[in-house]
Amino acid sequence: MNISQLKKQFISELNSIYELDEATAIFYLALHSIEAKTKTDELFGKLINDKDKFFDVLRELKTGKPIQYILGFSHFAGLKIKVDKNVLIPRPETEELVVWIIEENPSFNGTLLDIGTGSGCIALALKNKLKNAQVRALDISKKAIEIAQENALALGLNVEFLKCNFLEETPINRADILVSNPPYIGTAEKEAMHKNVLEFEPHLALFVEDDILIFYKRLALLSKKWNSIVYAETSEFYCDRLANWLMEKNFIFEFRKDLQGKSRFVKIRPNTRD
Repeated sequence: MNISQLKKQFISELNSIYELDEATAIFYLALHSIEAKTKTDELFGKLINDKDKFFDVLRELKTGKPIQYILGFSHFAGLKIKVDKNVLIPRPETEELVVWIIEENPSFNGTLLDIGTGSGCIALALKNKLKNAQVRALDISKKAIEIAQENALALGLNVEFLKCNFLEETPINRADILVSNPPYIGTAEKEAMHKNVLEFEPHLALFVEDDILIFYKRLALLSKKWNSIVYAETSEFYCDRLANWLMEKNFIFEFRKDLQGKSRFVKIRPNTRD
């Protein structure tokens, strides 16, 4: 069987779960990961060496399991990040948050705290680019912290990972920059979510039960206490509500849109005139 024949079958069997573009991208990721082959090899009509491995992957994909969990890794900001069911799969939009921080702080050499670190992707990507920064990261999940530590060791990046409940405690004295991709999805939104997210990714890192803004409020108030800057991923659906709260509390803030034109990120800092 050659690559084109396998791709056709792959996409055909995934069409009830994924759109064509996404199914195609999944196929090429599997192709590169399993046999280190590319689109160029497909053009030259090269054969598949072990089609059984691809069909094993395909069987798991058809259950809705994300390709990243099947392969055991994801790419993020040029880094290979180990992932499993205990951590969220790093998203391309989150890379945009990392880029924003680096663009505005290219020579940063202070302390940076990543809250809700999961796989450690944000903290590690920032440490990889901001070599002189002291980077720490928090997560409530012990298993997530273990994955993040494995990633740091594999990448040779010095990031300190700490387990704690950020809403109840902060085991450090101060940080100059706070960064977070916190839970911000209301439980009412579950029905509209893709099966591969809802059934496989950790709900603790996705959903907020009560106050949808609880993490942003905690981040903002901590930034006021520490005179720090917050960069966070958020949802276009709650920007107005968040903006109203920030104005009421007299914070300085701005939203930034992602490449899809959605208000996805927020930067918050205290008003020093208070």
